[in-house]
Amino acid sequence: MSLQSKYFSSRVYLIQLFCLSSERMAQAKMNRKQEKKLKETLLMLEDERRHADQYKEQAEKVKRFDSHEIFPLLTHLFLFLR
Repeated sequence: MSLQSKYFSSRVYLIQLFCLSSERMAQAKMNRKQEKKLKETLLMLEDERRHADQYKEQAEKVKRFDSHEIFPLLTHLFLFLR
């Protein structure tokens, strides 16, 4: 193998390494963006779940508050406002 061909093959090898390194860096950057988006989505999902639980608890409290409890309160309020 001549000196010229060794030089040429080493240059090709360096170019291949550079391309591979660039591809890996681009992939790593894309992975970081996707991980960040996933974390944000999971946080939003958890927040929505908490809100749904709060609304459910409020609805259950309203259901438990029956008319036997409301009527005396309304009567008392009406008499107070007179």
